[in-house]
Amino acid sequence: MIVSVFEDLPNELIVKVFVYLSPYDLLRAFENVNWRLLCILSKQKLCLPNNQGMSRQVYHQYLSSILPTRQSQIVSLYLSDQCAAGAVQWFFDTCIYLLPNFPLRALTIEGVSRQIFDLLLSKLHFFPHLQHMTIDIHMMQWYREEYLNLPDFYYLFPVLKNIPQLESLRFNRDPTRSSVVMYENLKLFPPVAYHLHTLSIDACSHDLIVALLHSSLPVLRQLNVCFEYDPWDYSPTCVSISSNSIPELCRVKFTNARSFRWVLMLFADVYQHGQLRNIVLHNLEDMFHHEQLITANELHRWFLKSLKCTSFQFHLRQFVYDDQPDIIKLLLMEYQNLFDYPKKIKLSEIDDTNNDLNVISFDSSSSSSSSSLNEELCDRWHDQIRLDLNGFSSQLDISQFALNNALEIFSILVNQTTSVRIRKLYINMNIPTWLSSLYIAAHGNSTKILDDTGIEIVDLSGINTCLIKIAEQIVSVFGGVKNLSLFIDDTLDLTLDHLQLALKRFVEGLPTLTYFSCTVHAQSTRAVDMSEISPWILSGGLNRSVSFRCKKYHLDLWL
Repeated sequence: MIVSVFEDLPNELIVKVFVYLSPYDLLRAFENVNWRLLCILSKQKLCLPNNQGMSRQVYHQYLSSILPTRQSQIVSLYLSDQCAAGAVQWFFDTCIYLLPNFPLRALTIEGVSRQIFDLLLSKLHFFPHLQHMTIDIHMMQWYREEYLNLPDFYYLFPVLKNIPQLESLRFNRDPTRSSVVMYENLKLFPPVAYHLHTLSIDACSHDLIVALLHSSLPVLRQLNVCFEYDPWDYSPTCVSISSNSIPELCRVKFTNARSFRWVLMLFADVYQHGQLRNIVLHNLEDMFHHEQLITANELHRWFLKSLKCTSFQFHLRQFVYDDQPDIIKLLLMEYQNLFDYPKKIKLSEIDDTNNDLNVISFDSSSSSSSSSLNEELCDRWHDQIRLDLNGFSSQLDISQFALNNALEIFSILVNQTTSVRIRKLYINMNIPTWLSSLYIAAHGNSTKILDDTGIEIVDLSGINTCLIKIAEQIVSVFGGVKNLSLFIDDTLDLTLDHLQLALKRFVEGLPTLTYFSCTVHAQSTRAVDMSEISPWILSGGLNRSVSFRCKKYHLDLWL
């Protein structure tokens, strides 16, 4: 038998292996092995990765050692305060002088304060080679109020103006009601996005997307837009976009575009020239006003302008009320009666009682098919499990259901042959019951208490029993968790002493814990003000180095 060792591999394969390791692990393992590997490392592209699950100690190594000594190799920065209080400010305090030396190709900004965001915008000229950018200020507990009154063009214009070489841009913020802004500014928008091929915007105003599309976007191929929440009768006025403005556009997805009539008008010329290959119109809000809906005849006339569109999907959401006719279903019947081959129509209704999505899908591709919900869950279960016990009538039902499901989960985990790990676990309500069942199931399968499953992120919602007891259960069940988030129900009496004891138990009993978040229901009158714990943490109450932030209903720890 010929034994092959790592050093026998050619350089090309070693480079491919190195891609799967974080810079911290890569340099720690191979930097001092031999001259050959050192030469390969000197040419390896490196990054500052997402700090979710990263300890303060490791992050410090990046800022103090890796970034300063490997400046010419840093091609990507992930700057996030989402799960690491003060991380981006720490980066600027120690590494801002290095920015001009990084040959950045990708930049992600996530969960930062308005002050930090403005500072980053002012430094965009340092990135002449930047091609891909993500701005994510969505679902922020700490800085949401700072962004509420800012129009969307405030974020995007500086980016597109200062980074004309940008190829892809993703922008995600909290949806808001449209604010009154001076949209005359949009008419002055310069056509600078000559290289942009992919654009994705969440909570976008209609005026912004119309202005962008009417400017010159010569290589834009994919457009994914979720609009702001507007009044149900809102219908923006727009002129059809010339196909010369967006000659490469072939894939479009619009969400919450209301009536969608204006969308059909907007893309009439582009569609007629046969550019569009895939169109998805998706509405996530209540669609009970029939004036909003496109009739089958309107849609049919639009389709006849071109037969080159291979896929069209039209998703509607409707809340079913007992006292009103189901208008959408009547319209769906019209769609079914009107469309024949080659425009194949498919209607699916997923559980009317839960007011789920009605989906209309027109697809002329014979090879396309939609997988069932079970198939989708089988594809995703290994990455994320959600345990939801809402709606059970008796404690006995809950306990038995939880135990049966926990045993099934562990049976799969112990016998699984795939290399994919379960990383995330969400439990909603009845937390003690689930934790007890998972503990029993883990020991019953001779599994080291959930350590071997690879679960790193645990989210527990609706805690309404003693937090100290919950802490003991969590420590006994989740030995290797890195990210722990708790949501406290408004019925729980949470005192400062209980909070301090629970925090000490978490920090002492979970040695791998790097991020802890505790949120109290905003209507709670029985829980301590979280900001009161600040003096105790500052005085060393946790006996561990920690960064933290707190206010009345929220507490974050970064360890």
